[in-house]
Amino acid sequence: MLFWTKLLTIAHALTTSVHSFLPLYYVHLLKFDILTISILTGCIFLLRVPASAFWIDLVDHRPSLHGVFTGLLTAVGTAGILLVLSVPPTWTAMTLPVAIISTIFDGLFYQPLLVLVDSAIIKILGDYKILYAKERQYGKFVSAIMSVCIGWFLDDDHDFDTLMVTTLIGSVILFLLSLSTNVQAADVSLLDIVQCQEEIDETSPLTKHTLQPTETTSTSYIYYKPYSLFGEHLSNISEEDASMLQRMATTNSTSIRPLPASLHSSCLSQNLEDAPTPYHHSYHPMPYTPPISRNNNVPIHFIDENLPPSFELARLPYPPPEAPIVVLITFFPGYYQKHQYSRHLQNVSPQEEDYYYLHYYHQQSKWILKSFMSSLFCLGVVYGMTQSLLYIYLHDILNLPMHLIGIIGLIMIAADLLASKLVIWIIQRFQLYVIIASAHIILVLCALAYTWLQPSILFTELFVIVLQYLQGLSFHSIWLLAAHQVDSVVLTGHKRMMLKGYMSALYSSVGPAVGVFIMGYLVSQHGTDGYIQVYQYAAGFTVLSAILSWEWSTTD
Repeated sequence: MLFWTKLLTIAHALTTSVHSFLPLYYVHLLKFDILTISILTGCIFLLRVPASAFWIDLVDHRPSLHGVFTGLLTAVGTAGILLVLSVPPTWTAMTLPVAIISTIFDGLFYQPLLVLVDSAIIKILGDYKILYAKERQYGKFVSAIMSVCIGWFLDDDHDFDTLMVTTLIGSVILFLLSLSTNVQAADVSLLDIVQCQEEIDETSPLTKHTLQPTETTSTSYIYYKPYSLFGEHLSNISEEDASMLQRMATTNSTSIRPLPASLHSSCLSQNLEDAPTPYHHSYHPMPYTPPISRNNNVPIHFIDENLPPSFELARLPYPPPEAPIVVLITFFPGYYQKHQYSRHLQNVSPQEEDYYYLHYYHQQSKWILKSFMSSLFCLGVVYGMTQSLLYIYLHDILNLPMHLIGIIGLIMIAADLLASKLVIWIIQRFQLYVIIASAHIILVLCALAYTWLQPSILFTELFVIVLQYLQGLSFHSIWLLAAHQVDSVVLTGHKRMMLKGYMSALYSSVGPAVGVFIMGYLVSQHGTDGYIQVYQYAAGFTVLSAILSWEWSTTD
């Protein structure tokens, strides 16, 4: 059994379990107002994007130092958190500067740890990336348990030393594991492939199906070259683009959008009666089409298999919300030229070159791409408004005890785990637009229900548990289904990967940052009544997200 990936995700989950309780620490011990807390939280969200992309690029091109950099980020990021947890509340002049320094350290060094750990798991699994979700769930189990434990210890007395102890223990374990883990593909015998075979979808593009040689094939298998029977014209069969293989072997039924009319007519103009025989090769030049405007700085053809290994996180069919951010490092000027991840066509006529440019720019509607990004941004805003500082609202406004807040944290993680399993089942039985619309309706009803809750009532405590479970299930289901739908409506593998990166940044970072800023402003302006307006605005943004998602959720 492979233990290192499980231990890494468990140690990381142990350390990050305190983050949800930090806003309560800011309120009760450091006496920060809600606007200050929202600004600090929003800055962490915004710093996560460039920091994650930078550190991932660093470890991808220095693979031997992956563990060293993970340990370094653990030490520096933990130091920032421990700094703010150890500042005496009586030092009123120092609390805000220390909190700002801690926020910067958290965003630049601690938040990227998530993608570094995910990257290590992907690299250790090698060709068996389908097991990624299974390895990652161990960390979620620990996060759920720690949420209950922290809430229990914080009950009544608000002894926030629990946060410091938990952070210190988790960071020490993660630091030692990082330095002792060899981040390279593990031996297949350690992956429990036989035990997990029933859980793996055989059609998944992320699973490597190996052939076991027999006595009669062991000597001839390595010499087998099917294209040798047909000449060199088919010699590229053994080197298919990995993204096309993934496209053809998608787990669920996916459909490729038709080419534009100008391209479709030029590519399919030959009748079946004029088709060449299997043993005769002929060439039919396509009619020349004037080229559209080109950006020579953007490579058109990519060698997907030579891209950094961490980019595989963005190619997962159901990636976690934060993982695809890693591909945004490609926005740095000269990235592709520096690392030589692009290639130019050799011996291509101007007519064929123009075809490739037209195919690249016109293969899907720009509105669909904007639909993905805008709807996920609005959903991220809703998440930031309703979830980022949720514990403050539950404890200080609705008067929920801390142990119940810990249970609510467990419920939200359980909803996350259920969504990962549920979407695979429901997408095979219901239309996508029905699922997406239903999830948005649930989010709207939950947001409006929060405006009716009254503090210090048993019914409120029970109802909050149900509402948070439904919200967590809906948020994560929409993200997973949107990421999966990208593989169905976007043709090129590179463009799918980049679109998931944009969506990840908007949904998990930029959107929540905007949402928490709005939430802080409304509450600071209207006091306790501001929370009602927060949920009313959240319902409005959810409706907007549903409208914007209609384009991609109804596209086959």
